[in-house]
Amino acid sequence: MAIAVLGIAILGLVGWLVWNASKDTDQASEITTFEQCRMAEGSKLLETFPEQCVTADGRTFIGQNVQTDN
Repeated sequence: MAIAVLGIAILGLVGWLVWNASKDTDQASEITTFEQCRMAEGSKLLETFPEQCVTADGRTFIGQNVQTDN
């Protein structure tokens, strides 16, 4: 009985981990612009010029900085 409960718990945990990993991948693949990258969870902004944003899955987007002369 205890082995069956443990087996079900392990299967449930593995299923949840697979579902959670696929959900994160789906969100990352929807990112297509620099602004979306900036707003996405897990993305990183690099301190470079021009600005760069790297998604959680490693894709890089470059921002469009506008300079004005005063």
